[in-house]
Amino acid sequence: MAAITVGGKLLDLAKKNKIPFIQISDTGIEPRMAIGFMLKALLKLVGDEKNLKEAERSVSLMKPGLLEHQGRILAKKLSGFVPIVYASQKNIGLAYNWKIKFNESAKIPSFANRLPELNHNEMTSFDPAPSTKSLSSKFYFIFLKDGADDKRIMKRMAVLEKMYRQRKLPVEIVKLRGKSIWQKIFSNLSLGDWVAYYLALSYGVEPEGVPMVEEFKRMIK
Repeated sequence: MAAITVGGKLLDLAKKNKIPFIQISDTGIEPRMAIGFMLKALLKLVGDEKNLKEAERSVSLMKPGLLEHQGRILAKKLSGFVPIVYASQKNIGLAYNWKIKFNESAKIPSFANRLPELNHNEMTSFDPAPSTKSLSSKFYFIFLKDGADDKRIMKRMAVLEKMYRQRKLPVEIVKLRGKSIWQKIFSNLSLGDWVAYYLALSYGVEPEGVPMVEEFKRMIK
């Protein structure tokens, strides 16, 4: 057992019970923005020094500001829609993180799913009949495409994209880019941050805080 924490009760419990812990720097950022800190702590905890160094090196080479323009454009397209983010099973964590960013930063509903699972069920809900067309029209689909995905998954994604477009459903393709897996991951997450940030501004909401979460915490105490 081990703990990874900024502080608070979890750190107190770890010290009290003499459990190994890694204390993350308290920068004041929201947890959804602290994935880099969490990754470094986890890699250190499991003793994976090779990936720890590679992750640090890869991220240090990134220039998140270069993704701002792309994020602003995508946010403009998504305004007024409910985003659904699709990825392979391997990359479902990225899709789910985009969903979280939309929920918490832009304060809008959003959903995520993975291939091939969604080909068995979810996609059938977007084959609109005249009586359900108005429901389907509220969604905008984001496909996270990775050139390293299994070829069968890539084919499924391409076919699904074609089927959605034939049904007049809006689809945006976001390709994972980078020379290493860590560059791919963090470049994609940075783009998601920019999209969620500009969506928040377009809706006139404050992108950082999560007042409903804080209200919920107070009510369950």
